[in-house]
Amino acid sequence: MFPDLKLNFQFYIWLPMLFFVLKETWEQRFRLFDDTVSRFDRSMLVRFNLFCIQPLMTAFHECGHAAAIIFFGAGIKEVEYGVWMGSVLRDRDLSHFQSMIVSACGPGIQCLFGFLFLFLAYIEKSPAITTFWVYAAMFNFGFTLVLYPLLDFLKGGDFYKIYKYADLQTLPIVAGVHLGLLAFVIFIAKSKYTVGWYRQKTSPEWVLQEKILKEKISTEPSAANYFDLALFYATAKDFSLARKTIKTCLEVDQNFHPARLVLAEIELEKDFPSKALEHCNYVIEATSNEPLFQAHALTLKAEALVDIARSKEKEMESLELLNQAIELAPKYGDPLLRKALILSGFGQTEQAIEILNELIVHSNSLKWFNPSKAHDILPELNSLSSGKPHRKP
Repeated sequence: MFPDLKLNFQFYIWLPMLFFVLKETWEQRFRLFDDTVSRFDRSMLVRFNLFCIQPLMTAFHECGHAAAIIFFGAGIKEVEYGVWMGSVLRDRDLSHFQSMIVSACGPGIQCLFGFLFLFLAYIEKSPAITTFWVYAAMFNFGFTLVLYPLLDFLKGGDFYKIYKYADLQTLPIVAGVHLGLLAFVIFIAKSKYTVGWYRQKTSPEWVLQEKILKEKISTEPSAANYFDLALFYATAKDFSLARKTIKTCLEVDQNFHPARLVLAEIELEKDFPSKALEHCNYVIEATSNEPLFQAHALTLKAEALVDIARSKEKEMESLELLNQAIELAPKYGDPLLRKALILSGFGQTEQAIEILNELIVHSNSLKWFNPSKAHDILPELNSLSSGKPHRKP
C-alpha cells in the first residue's frame, strides 16, 4: 500500500518560478558558460540552485527519513512535499534512539550531498559549473546546519527531535558532529586557501591581475603600488582585503589621501557612515590646497551625513557641502549627481533633471565620475519625470 502524498501550497508557487528560471538560464546560456564568472552569472546560478536543485534536495531529505523508518520496521503513512520543506509520517511509534536516527537521516543525506557537490566542484573545469556545484554545496550545508536548526527548534522539527531524544551518552556526539560540520563549512567559506582555489578556478584573469600587482609591490613597496592593489580589491567588492591593503598603504605613507577616500567609500558601501565621516574629515583638513581631493572628500562626507540621519537638516547640510565641492571642482561629476538626487527629494524636480541632463551630455569629460553611476542617470531621469521616488545611486 502506497502512502498518501500531499503537495502543499509551496509547490504551486514554485512551478511558475521554476519555468522563468529555466527560461532565463536557457536564454543566457552562452553568456553563462564562458571563461569567467561575472556577478550576473552568480545571481543566475543562485536562482538556479534555489529553484532547481534545492527542491530535489528536499525530496532526498524526506527519502532519508523514509528509508530510516522502513529500516526500523515501521511503515510510511503520509508524505508531504513542499519544495523547500516536507514531512514523512510513520504508522507507529519508535524508540527514542530510533526516532533520533530517523530525524538525523534527512539532514545527514543533505550533508552527504554537500560533500559530493564539493568533490564535483573540485574535479570540474568549467568556471560556471564549478560555481554551480560550490553554491549547491554551500546551500546544502547552510540550510542543513544553520537554517533548519533555527526553524526546527521553533516548530519542533528534525533538530529539535534529534537533541530531544539524545541521552547523556549520545548528546555530546550529536553536538560534536553538528558543530564540527559547521566549523568545516565556515573554514571552506572563509579560508584563504579555499578562496584562492575558487578564484583560480572561476576567475583566472582576476588571479593573474592580482599576481601582477603583488609583483609590483615586491619590486617597489610604495604607497601608490599598495593603493593600486587596494583599489583592485575594492572594485572586486573584496572589502576585507581592500581594507587590509589600504592599512599597509597608509603605514607606508599616512598622507596618501586617495587611500583614505577609497576607505571612506568602502565604509559607506558597508553601511558604516560614521567611520566614513572620520576619513573624510581627515582628508578635508589635510588637503586645503588640493581641490580635487577636497571635492571628493566633501561629496563622500555629504553622503555620509545623509546616511547617518535622514532628516531635512542633514540634507540641507549635505547640499551645502556639495555646493562647496562643485565650486572647488566644477568638472567633478559625483557632487552634481548627489545634488540632483537631494533636490529631487526636496521636490525641485525640474532643477534636478536639468543637472542630470548636463551630466549625461558631459559625462565623458567629467573627472572622477564613477562609470557605474552613469548607468543610473537615465533611469533616474525617467523616475523623476514620472513622479516616482528616486533611489540612491
